[in-house]
Amino acid sequence: MTRSLSWLVGLRVLLILAAVIMSATDRLPWWFTALIVARDLAMGGVIALRRLRTDEPVRHDPVAPVAGGLLLVGLALIAPATGDGAVAVLARVFGWAAAWWGLGLSWASLAGHTRDLQRLIAPRRDRAGAV
Repeated sequence: MTRSLSWLVGLRVLLILAAVIMSATDRLPWWFTALIVARDLAMGGVIALRRLRTDEPVRHDPVAPVAGGLLLVGLALIAPATGDGAVAVLARVFGWAAAWWGLGLSWASLAGHTRDLQRLIAPRRDRAGAV
């Protein structure tokens, strides 16, 4: 595993563990955690298929690190935001905003990688069918 790949895997493991712990303590809904895990599993599948079917390296996606950072910031703000004080309310509002943006961008990143994989595999199918 390369250094950059191990860093990315570590970040995703951190996000999943934080989401699971927050869901277990009722700070985050389980369905939100399930969306994070589902995206990571789907991305793992896309990367595995790409490595099996093509020789092309996985492209650098500038959206994915931003999405991971937003999710981390969002979870960090949501976690301690208890009570009805102004600080807690602001932390929840900005935390959920960052978390939703992060989740949306991570799914958009998955869609981009899936579209790239489809473009790489489709010409091979056409050539195989034409033979």
